Amino acid sequence: MLVLVTGAKGGVGTTTMALHLARGEKVVALDLADGQLAARLERATWPLADAAILEGARRRQAVNNAVKRRVTLLWTPECAVAPDKAWSFVRAVADRGALIADGSVDPPTDVDDLVDVAVILSVDNPVGRYHQRRLADRYPGAIVVDSPASRREARAAARDVAARIFR
Repeated sequence: MLVLVTGAKGGVGTTTMALHLARGEKVVALDLADGQLAARLERATWPLADAAILEGARRRQAVNNAVKRRVTLLWTPECAVAPDKAWSFVRAVADRGALIADGSVDPPTDVDDLVDVAVILSVDNPVGRYHQRRLADRYPGAIVVDSPASRREARAAARDVAARIFR
C-alpha cells in the first residue's frame, strides 16, 4: 500500500504528518520532496536510483530488505534517468508492505497511478482551499486534514489518519 502525504501549500505540515505516520507504523518511507523526511526519520536511507537499477534476485532481495529494515527511500535527480525502474521498485515495495511517501506540495505525476491512499494537508485560506480542491481532483477520495497548529495536534492528527488507513 502506498500512502501519499501532500500539502495544499508549503509549511502546512506535510513532512511532519509523513514523519508521524512513518514512525507510528511498520512502514517504508519514501521522500519525494527535499530530503527532510529522510533526515528527520534518522534511519537507514537508500537513494532510490541505486535500488531501482537492481534486477532479478538482487532486486527481490533489496525489496525484501527495504520492507524488513523499514528504510527510507530517497528520490534523487538520478531517478529521472530511468523513472520506470524507480517507480517499479516503489510499487514492488508497496506491494510487500506499507509505504508512506512525502510528496510535498507538488508530487511527481508518475506517482499518481501507485497511490492507494492520499492525505492532503490544507489551511483555511483562499490559496490553501484552491490547492486542496486541485489535489482532491487529482486524488479522489483523499483524506483532507486541516494543518495542525501545534506539535501535539500534529501527533493527534497523524494518529487519527493512521487509524483510518491501517485499522
